[in-house]
Amino acid sequence: MKLLPETYVALRRLGETSDRDLAASMADAAERLRAVVPSCVGVSYSLLDEHLTFTVLATRRETAALETARVPAARGEAHRADAAADVLDEVRWRELSTVAGEHGVRSTLSMPVITQGSLVGTVSVYAGEPAAFDGLETLVADIVGASAPDSTANADLGFRSLDEAFASPGRLDDRRAIDRATGAIGSSEGVPLPTARRMLGEGAERIGISDAEAARAVLRSQDR
Repeated sequence: MKLLPETYVALRRLGETSDRDLAASMADAAERLRAVVPSCVGVSYSLLDEHLTFTVLATRRETAALETARVPAARGEAHRADAAADVLDEVRWRELSTVAGEHGVRSTLSMPVITQGSLVGTVSVYAGEPAAFDGLETLVADIVGASAPDSTANADLGFRSLDEAFASPGRLDDRRAIDRATGAIGSSEGVPLPTARRMLGEGAERIGISDAEAARAVLRSQDR
């Protein structure tokens, strides 16, 4: 199992303010999942408040038979010729991720993550065999820190969480820009940060742009 490149980037950024090695923790959980569910092709963690998703996917070797059977015929020969390679650049890894996501999923298990009685996120695990999670719900939930009684089967056979994971680094960039712009507004206007954040959002709404676009405009004006 291997971290999606976008997930690696996002977790490294979040890890700058955490004592935990978030990337290593997620990779370890994915390997433990694959030991329990051999046909596991991916796992996604989604944080609700932050709108961030992190994904681990099976490697090329782990999905080789599936990919060979399902890649388009025009590309099949070239695909088979380099199937032994282990090191993938980011573009190729994204391509293989799409193969795994759109063609390799035959069953999924989605579970809520609850902390101190509050829903903080969800975990979705994907497998290449039908009914791969039957009877294993509690064990899978224990590995990923989720709630087995509230699990849902086959809720994301299209692997929609993969698109969310691709977007996570950009969302982190947006959040960082908003935080910096909020601080700049608070300092220049002499107002508390919650007030500065509201001012940023109201300004963005007035001119019909996103909060992140407004934040970057504020930061550009600060740099002049």
